[in-house]
Amino acid sequence: MRRARVLRTVFLVLLMLLCGRLYYVQILCADELTAAAHGQQMIPVLRENGKGVIYDRNMEPLTGTDRAYYYLIHKEDLTAGAERQLALLEAEPAGQKGEDYLVYRTTFYVPNASELLQNQYQAYGFAVDVRYGDDQTAGPLITDLDVMYDRLLQKQEASFYFLGNAAGGLFRGTGVTPDGENASAGLITTIDASLQQKTEEMFEEKDITGCAVVTDTRNGQILAMVSRGRAGTTENLAVEHAWPIGELYQLVKKTAGVLYVKPSDAAGILGLGAPVFDDYPGEDAGKLAGVNTTVTAVQMSRLMTALANQGEFLPLSLVMSAAKEESIPCMEMTGDAAEKLRDLYEELAEKPLSGDGWAAGYSGNYAVIVHLEKENPETIYDLIVNRL
Repeated sequence: MRRARVLRTVFLVLLMLLCGRLYYVQILCADELTAAAHGQQMIPVLRENGKGVIYDRNMEPLTGTDRAYYYLIHKEDLTAGAERQLALLEAEPAGQKGEDYLVYRTTFYVPNASELLQNQYQAYGFAVDVRYGDDQTAGPLITDLDVMYDRLLQKQEASFYFLGNAAGGLFRGTGVTPDGENASAGLITTIDASLQQKTEEMFEEKDITGCAVVTDTRNGQILAMVSRGRAGTTENLAVEHAWPIGELYQLVKKTAGVLYVKPSDAAGILGLGAPVFDDYPGEDAGKLAGVNTTVTAVQMSRLMTALANQGEFLPLSLVMSAAKEESIPCMEMTGDAAEKLRDLYEELAEKPLSGDGWAAGYSGNYAVIVHLEKENPETIYDLIVNRL
């Protein structure tokens, strides 16, 4: 009996000591230990695509379609053999995490080299979406939309985390943890990715400098906006660069004849010399100067859309909207003006107007505008029309 009492007493004492220790660790030192644990176990790494996805009209993503590959490797494991594998991957140094880990980045994936790095040299490899790829569809337009709708696309914290042990080593196989719980909002554009890509390929294959715009005249939605500038330039030529109107001034003069006004007045009525969008960064409004008037491709697209709609402006749009935007009459029709305007539309539908780098016409319900700096625009115009 005495022995049992001693054992019970010892057990109770040990239990009290254990409870006291747990109280000290869990309650009194909780904040300090939590901070220390996070500092030891969370290894932050830069994110490349922390904004919402931009989609085409059919919900095909236009951003985040390419990938970048990262390798975190401990300094002690960065041997000559590991460096050879990184060279095969064309991986470049991308920073350092803490005192022990080096980060390498590449856009190429070579299975054998990647597996060797991870299995033989204990590297941790992972892939992340890259917002803009080397062959980015609608590149100039997408980067401008990113600026215009920055708040909607909701920038997130540009990092995510790996779990590691207290010594700073990675827990292999635990995956990646984003640092934000809220998903970014997306943006649905009016662009048709297939038509956009095919038109861009034409410009690329023929090494053409210029732009093209395809608009649905029924609703003002822009289906394709292609821009290919000189090497090293990134501006969207369809919006940010005005060219002499040249041969297309014939449209202004013919419209003036329909409305019984001066060509200079008709140019203003048709929206030339005024921006098309409310807040497009760097939009060039051109200038009204008679036959020396300068215009952008989107201004000509707006003009063509108005002619197709009996003299009413349909607000051109790049982004899908639940709200229906009303058309705005830009011409006062008198007598047989509407019929003459219809004749002008059908004339352009049958044979596009071209010259001085421009080609403008209709294909069914679509207005097609092309401007090239050197080449014959009719060739590209015909190729686009054949794909509609």
